[in-house]
Amino acid sequence: MNFFNAHLIRVDNEFHVETDNMSFEISPEMANLLAQSWVAAPATDVIVGIRPEQIYLTEPNGIGAFKGNLEVSELMGSTVHLHVHTDDGNFVLIVPATEFAKRNLKIGDEVWFKFEDNAVHLFDKNTQDNLVKY
Repeated sequence: MNFFNAHLIRVDNEFHVETDNMSFEISPEMANLLAQSWVAAPATDVIVGIRPEQIYLTEPNGIGAFKGNLEVSELMGSTVHLHVHTDDGNFVLIVPATEFAKRNLKIGDEVWFKFEDNAVHLFDKNTQDNLVKY
């Protein structure tokens, strides 16, 4: 699991996550679940978790895309584990080997990625409790 610190901000029943270098909206489905159990102020510090297999490569500068630099690639059979450094921390992505080969990525290259919808896990920074109650 990839983890990073962020701020969760609520405006009415919409939520978005912000760091100094990235920002993204929480999906409507996740926002509905958050709204049902929300007791915090309009903004709160959180720890965001995202599984490596729920991060995918995307085109540069796309909506909701994040930029990093490839530090390590590990061929694991039909997948490649990419270790990407960003200003918000390090991320591991698991991508199909065919996708990696098609992009012809090399160590040090700029890499753009996105999170799948409904894939983020949000935890209270102080208590580490999951903010979404299922």
